[in-house]
Formats: sequence, C-alpha cells, structure tokens
Amino acid sequence: MNIFRKNLALVNYSLVVVLGCLVSFLTKDFRLDDALIYYRYIENCINGNGLVYNIGERFNAISSPLYIYISLAVSLITREVETTQFLMNSLFMIFSGISLAYLFYFLNKPSLAFLSSMIFITTKYFYMTFGLESNLFILLSLICIILYFRKNLLALSVVSGLLVLTRGEGLFLVLILWTLIFYEQRKFSLVKYLLLAGLIVISNNIFNYIYFDSFLPHTLTAKMSQGKSGYWGESYSFILNYNFLFRMAFNNQPYFVLYIILLFLVGFTNHTREKITLILFSYSVFIALFHITLNIQNYHWYYAIHFLTMVVFVSYGIIDVVNFFRSKINAPVLRRVLLVLIFAYPVLTQIELFRLLQREGPILGYKAAGEWLYKNTSPDVKVAGVEIGHLGWYSKRYTVDMLGLVNPGLADFVGRRETEMWFNIYKPEYILVHKPIRGTEQFAQKYIENGTYLEVGEFKFDDIRLYKLNTK
Repeated sequence: MNIFRKNLALVNYSLVVVLGCLVSFLTKDFRLDDALIYYRYIENCINGNGLVYNIGERFNAISSPLYIYISLAVSLITREVETTQFLMNSLFMIFSGISLAYLFYFLNKPSLAFLSSMIFITTKYFYMTFGLESNLFILLSLICIILYFRKNLLALSVVSGLLVLTRGEGLFLVLILWTLIFYEQRKFSLVKYLLLAGLIVISNNIFNYIYFDSFLPHTLTAKMSQGKSGYWGESYSFILNYNFLFRMAFNNQPYFVLYIILLFLVGFTNHTREKITLILFSYSVFIALFHITLNIQNYHWYYAIHFLTMVVFVSYGIIDVVNFFRSKINAPVLRRVLLVLIFAYPVLTQIELFRLLQREGPILGYKAAGEWLYKNTSPDVKVAGVEIGHLGWYSKRYTVDMLGLVNPGLADFVGRRETEMWFNIYKPEYILVHKPIRGTEQFAQKYIENGTYLEVGEFKFDDIRLYKLNTK
C-alpha cells in the first residue's frame, strides 16, 4: 500500500469513527422491543438472579449466545445495562464500518472501500437494530471474509465458531468460505480447522444443556413453531412482506428506493464474476432461503446481511455510473454538474434519514404501561402481551409472551394453533393490547369480549390498553 493509499485509509477510518459516533448519538434514546428481552436477561444475571428472563425459571430465549456473553462481561464491570448496550452497539457499528473499508483496501478497491464504508456508517437501518446482535453479526461476517482473503485459516476457524454463536445463520458463510478453501487447496488436513470451529459451538451447546436442559436455544423451536402456525403469512413473507421495511428503513421514500434498486442492479450485473460478489450474494441467498423454508417471522433485524450486501452493490453501482460519465463526457465541468444532479437527491435523502434517528425512542405506550404496572401492582403478579420487551423491562413483573418466546412450551401450542394456552397455563392478572386489537393480539380477544378481563380505567395511553383479570 503506497503512501497515498495509506493516508486515504486513515482518513477513511477516521471519518467512520466520527460519523459512527455522530449517528449513534442521534439514536441514543432508541429502544427496540425485542432487545429489551436481552436487557432483562443481562440485568437479572448481574443482579445475582441467574441468566433468566423470569426469575426462577430457566428458559433459553437467547438467540445469540456470544452477544449475551460479551454483554454480560461488560455489564458486570459497568453494573448497568442500557448505556452499556448503546456504547457496545456503537462500537460494533464503527468497527464494522472500518472492517468493510479494510476489506476493500486489501482487495485493492480504494474507491469502493471509501464509498461503501461511508454509506454503511450513515445508513439508518443498521442503527435500528441496536440492542440486538445484528451489528456484531455483520462485524464477525466481515472479519471472516477478510481472514479468508488473507488465508489466515487458524484465525478464520476461531472466528467461524464465534460467528455461528452470534447467530446460527452464520453457518452459511462458514460453509461458503470453507468450501472455497477446500476447492482451492484440496487438503484433507484442513478438517482440523473446522473441528476447532465446531468445538467452540459445541462448548456452548454443552453449557446450554447443563444450565437450560436443552442443547439448542428454545427460541429456535419457538420460531419454527410460529412459522408452522401460519399466523405470520405464507412462506414467502420474508421476501414479499416488505412494507414495514419500506417504512422503517426508508421512511416511505419511493424515489430513494428506486435509486437504490437501479444502482444495485448496475453494481451487481457489472461485478458478478468477482469472488466477493459470489460470497456476499450467496450468503444473502442462503439466509433468505432459510427464513423462507421455515417461514420464520420477517423481523427487520434478520435482514442485516441483505442490507450489507445492498450497501456494497449500490457502492459498486455509483462508481460504475461515475466511470461511465468519465468515459463519455470529456468536459469536467459538465460531467460534475450532471453527477451532482443525479446524486443530489439520494445523498440528501440519506442524510435526512439518519438525521431522523433523533426522533426514535421507546414505544411510549408500552413503556407507560410497564411503568404503571411497576408502580401499581405487587411484584408477584403476571402480565401478558404479544410484544413483551418494553412490558417486561419496565414493569419488572413475571411476563407471559402469548407467542411463547420466553415461556416454556407455549410456542408449541401456538404452532398447533392452540392459542388459548397462555391463559389456561398462566392466568396472568394483567394483559396488554391495542384498542382495537391488532394482529396476534386476537389471542386475547375472546377473554376481553366474554368479560374474563376488564379494562383498567386508571390507565389509558393513546390506543394502548391494560386489562385486569376479573376475579368476581
């Protein structure tokens, strides 16, 4: 790497740090409902109550063991959860941006390194996953790819194991990279590296069995049961149910999305023969097929690798468009004017989208309900809902997830459409729903209509309602 390239890389990394800190600061008040499930596991553990969601009940709703272990290690030092999580995710985001840039500097693509890392670090979507493992998953995925290109097989085997511990879908990248390595080197002795990666994963499974009495996290079978139920649509919902992504990630900006699609297509079609294209695109396809096959809910954080792939190919597309104009228009002033006209709108929209992050905060109705329960109920009451992150975190009460993600056995009943079992088993004193009822909150509808639960008149927050078990 020559002096200019080194200086460019240093400027690039510095900008990633500055922009990462700035955009992270804008989203400091954001609270993702499912992330608060992790928060409660962490808080219970550092308070001496064990690695549990509901105190006294060992149920493994942890879908990312490595993320939880790192969080616990840091929180045991800070003795705090929320700010710790914010800082951790900010660092994961910044290191992911640096790793993305480093990857393409190593592949001798400095323009792509600079552009892709700048787009990545300013993309709203990635900050909307804070509190979950998505950015750690991206970081370890990028490190695996870097180690593959550097042919550091020992380090790759270790990080491969850690990637799978971060999210099971990381197995697809592990298979892609090690298939390429076996094809290139054709040495049976390479199996030892896979054994090392497997040992890391198996060690965690043994811990799961000892602590939770199950080798695999209960959330895996829970989400498979939810998919089987059909309550979340047909098997293609992962690729066809995009409305919420359009709203959440792009703030309903159709022309901006059109720019992204066109630039993605330009970048992808022009670089299909490059190995990095093969790796990223295959990785995205395998993850999509996995979710489609099992009909797993299309939560937005499951699309992290797809958005990373989008960033890379959009960056390729921008560079290709610029190079096209350079080859066709000799007049520098005219060329620059045209490029400004073409890219002014998407650049300004990208800036506006991440600026809007400062408006994101907790789901106020859920938070208010949790705080009301904390102040007005005894510590031994049970409360149920279908979105239980805020509810459990702010209420500090035993929480029943009607969908079964944090309670033993309930997801199996949901898979068989026995949706009354949350009540039959637990009979929670309170339930939280919208008025009118939305989606899977229909599981509670008959109990409200027949008077089993009565509305709590003292609590009202927009369309959020609490109902109390009628004991008369």
